[in-house]
Amino acid sequence: MRQIIIISFTFPPQGGIGGRRWAKFSKYFKREGLNVKVYTAPFRNNSSPWKEDTIGVEVVEIETGFPRVIRFGVSTILDKIKYRLALYQLRKQVNGNFYDHSSMWHANLIPALKKEDLNSSVIIASAGPFSYLADLIPLKKEFPELKLIADFRDPWTTNKTAFGYSDLPDTRLKVEQEKEKQVVDDFDAIVSVASPMTDYFKSISNGQGIDKFHTILNGYDPEDYKFLPRSPKKSTSTLKIAFVGTLYNKTKQGLKALCVALRETDLVVEVTFCGDMTDEARELLSQLNQVKLLGKVSGTEARSIINESDVAMLLLTDDLTYSFSTKFCEYISMKKPIWIISKEGETPAFIVDHEIGVHSNPNKKDVLDGLQTLVQSISKLNYESFDARPFQIQKLSDDYVRIIRNLESKGE
Repeated sequence: MRQIIIISFTFPPQGGIGGRRWAKFSKYFKREGLNVKVYTAPFRNNSSPWKEDTIGVEVVEIETGFPRVIRFGVSTILDKIKYRLALYQLRKQVNGNFYDHSSMWHANLIPALKKEDLNSSVIIASAGPFSYLADLIPLKKEFPELKLIADFRDPWTTNKTAFGYSDLPDTRLKVEQEKEKQVVDDFDAIVSVASPMTDYFKSISNGQGIDKFHTILNGYDPEDYKFLPRSPKKSTSTLKIAFVGTLYNKTKQGLKALCVALRETDLVVEVTFCGDMTDEARELLSQLNQVKLLGKVSGTEARSIINESDVAMLLLTDDLTYSFSTKFCEYISMKKPIWIISKEGETPAFIVDHEIGVHSNPNKKDVLDGLQTLVQSISKLNYESFDARPFQIQKLSDDYVRIIRNLESKGE
């Protein structure tokens, strides 16, 4: 099999959820005997909980050319001045999304890639960030046997949650839409983590065959959980709810409904939040006696918190109610009843249909009803008939290898 070159802007030991998907796939690719090499942005810290998954994987760091003060944030008054100056320069240099951290990466990334034997390679480019994908397309002219796969963890120009696309001026958004369509048309395969994303990319393509488009879900690695103790039985007095991960600002409606419901309920509830959130969210939650705010925790601590809870909670943004996120996969791996607060969508419908969770629309009445249902009927939410195998990384990795082999066979 050809060399597999994975480009993932974030990758262990760099912290961040963006590196998890390809840390896991690279681990299982290596076990299949594939020759795997990863290109990534320089590390800022060594906080990734998935470092052990990448043992034996060759990793190449490529400078991004993107202002560090914008990428990593400000902490001093001098940083704020640098931030404004850097943003001013970016607006002049970048025609599309100047918040895309890969928008300047091509200057260093492309020359580095050209040193590889690209005619004998498959490049899998992980997104977001997104801009650099379009910069890979000219490589196919110089290396006609090169195969390109785009792997979308997030929507691109339709993204309303992250990466700044919802606030882009129309002229800049059009530039991004043109890049997006070029990638969809010129890459050899398009992979997405959710079927609605796959359907969208099909809809903007130039009518190419459906075998070009694939859905490879996010998943869980059973090896992450083999040392966890057996999950405790539900507390007889307190309903323990856990939320683990990033609490996005655009879940504000659901969060406010939760806060109001917790103030008004007579039920005995304990809700633990760990992970990133906005200052506004922290202020709202800190006023509630039933809430514990733990901030960032290690991967091991996060799994322990989920394991010891009675219910695992998701708050979904309006544009991602179809998302089977990493958090979702962690929850089902530990067979936790799931409580989703969001508008209607594929994910809430999935947990209700499979009787592994409860869905509440983001309003006070629905959230109060959801709490009542959880307290009264949690024993009816179980995984006895639920098949979690489609979410296991090993199975998903095997599916990915088949895509790669099919591309290779077309090139013979």
